[in-house]
Amino acid sequence: AVRAHAIQAVCACTLVLRRHPNTVNPLLHTLWPVLARRFNDHDLTVRVQALSLVGWLIRDAPDFLCGRVHKTFLPAAAECLSQSGNTALLLALRRSVLSSLAA
Repeated sequence: AVRAHAIQAVCACTLVLRRHPNTVNPLLHTLWPVLARRFNDHDLTVRVQALSLVGWLIRDAPDFLCGRVHKTFLPAAAECLSQSGNTALLLALRRSVLSSLAA
């Protein structure tokens, strides 16, 4: 429950700071390793929240997160979705992320 609340707090902070990249980008740099560990959390709810948070962050800082997304986010999202057997959602997620990064 604490991990889920922490992710919600980060989400709230980034929503407030989204128009201030000089503030939010260093925060994302600091938080990324912690957030990336949540991609493999034993609690599915925490994994989904972490992956969802990154989906929102990609929209706000695509250039800043591009390398991190390809290296850690997409494989983790693919693993999470393949465990659920939802290949259609996995393909939609990949298209969405790649289009966000290309914009």
